[in-house]
Amino acid sequence: MSSALALAGVTYVLRDLLNDRLINNNLAANVRVTSRPPMRDPNPASGEQSQLNVFLYQVTPNAGGRNLALPSRDFSGTRVANPPLALDLHYLITAYDERDYHAEVLLGYAMQLLHENPGLSREQLRKSLGTDIPNVPPGSSPLPPELRQLTRTGLADQIESLKITPHYLNTEEMSKLWTGFQAPYRPSMAYQVSMVLIETEQPVRSPLPVLTRGVEDRGPSIQANLLVPLPTLVTVLPLAGQPSTEADAKVKLFGHHLRGSNLVVTLRHATLDLTLTIAGVTGANPALVIRSPDVTERKLISPEADTCLVVDLAQAVAANGGSTATGWYSISVAVRPDSETQDRQTNTLPVAIAPRFATSGANAPVVAALGNSRYRVTLTCTPSLQLTQKTAFVLGQNEFTLVPPAAFPTAALSFEGTLPSAGKYLARLRIDGLDSLFIQRPDPGRPAFDPAQFIQIP
Repeated sequence: MSSALALAGVTYVLRDLLNDRLINNNLAANVRVTSRPPMRDPNPASGEQSQLNVFLYQVTPNAGGRNLALPSRDFSGTRVANPPLALDLHYLITAYDERDYHAEVLLGYAMQLLHENPGLSREQLRKSLGTDIPNVPPGSSPLPPELRQLTRTGLADQIESLKITPHYLNTEEMSKLWTGFQAPYRPSMAYQVSMVLIETEQPVRSPLPVLTRGVEDRGPSIQANLLVPLPTLVTVLPLAGQPSTEADAKVKLFGHHLRGSNLVVTLRHATLDLTLTIAGVTGANPALVIRSPDVTERKLISPEADTCLVVDLAQAVAANGGSTATGWYSISVAVRPDSETQDRQTNTLPVAIAPRFATSGANAPVVAALGNSRYRVTLTCTPSLQLTQKTAFVLGQNEFTLVPPAAFPTAALSFEGTLPSAGKYLARLRIDGLDSLFIQRPDPGRPAFDPAQFIQIP
């Protein structure tokens, strides 16, 4: 999600894109790109002749996102969610020039740019706001000193991408708009940027999950009626019945038409520039093992899945330089079927790599009392926390906030928060919404909380 600086960040990025277009067309030396209210024309006496202005004239709620994460509080008034503020931003692009045709030329360049760029990609946002350099703190940003706080907008990391849509105003709407500006009309074009998600970062109540759902925890089941005659992934199952896996564990992929040569598995992180690839089905400890599903697995997967592919994530991480991160990944398989001469790419399915923290030994969590029922917990996590990731530590139902580290990536983390009393608490490390594995799921047997994940608070 984005911060309260998002509105200023979007305006700055639009201005930066327009300025780059003018530079590419050799117009930047004679034209200024501004973002001020369209109340006065350029001053020829001061050398200002041509100007392209980007003005945020209206902010409206986004109809599709205004009800996300609601309600935010429970019956007792306790905060249970941080609902984002979903906004659409309305901009007016105005061209100023006293010479014939020059204003129309400037507006044409601006409209062509926004037509060719109907959205703001994460790369554009990071480049314009100076956050595309890894591990660079906001104080070292290439932005001017008065604008360096814009590196903390979070625009490049929000879930929804930013889309730019032309908004064609009729004569009456345009007349009312310029009448409100109390300025003479200039050639203009309106655009809408959608949607910006602004979210606060306050601790919330985190209830423990439900351990069983329905008789024998089977829940609802569905089955497809048509079988695609191409390599297809149907289900991803982490080991031990867990909802997510860990960076050094294995994960099982189920599908059909997966047998063949040139087998390659690819994992791509949803928000970070991180890709893991792994190949190889031979050797004493193969990275990929392909087999048929066993009797137990067939109870958990769709009937059309006739192949199980076991992926060793530890070897995938090692084969890619040991670099990995907590988060959601999209996983896919490339294979050349035995009856074909070209490689086929399957669909992608989501898989989550959960964080883990040491619970014993030299790196076990250290608890320090700060007074007034406040505590600090210091621990070591795997994989390391990345710069743009959000994290929290939950003891029971009490969320602790992160003490900002000195540098990223880092495995040593400290959290501070309050507890109602001393005692034994179930601990969870949460990074980008993914909890560390704290439930044992035996088969057969009922799920239970992992006794190794409890922390004694003095």
